[in-house]
Amino acid sequence: MLESVLTCLIGWLLLAAASFRIRRDLGLTAGEARWLRVAGVVVLTATLWRCGAPISGERWVRFLGAAGVSGVATVLILSAAPRPRLRRR
Repeated sequence: MLESVLTCLIGWLLLAAASFRIRRDLGLTAGEARWLRVAGVVVLTATLWRCGAPISGERWVRFLGAAGVSGVATVLILSAAPRPRLRRR
């Protein structure tokens, strides 16, 4: 479950970096943000397929639980200081 939370966190951070406000702060163009969105969706989809349970309701419950925990963590991380956290190096 921990790896699901961490990979969901990466996916949510990629999707957050593609949002208008953070994209503007980072100086990214719309084309670059599109690839961030695609990468975020791919990571979240990979997390769904690798949750460690057979294809059933349990996989969805694990995925939604991991997505919820990592979503809260993403909001807490970004509310602290989004610009230094997502700055391009």
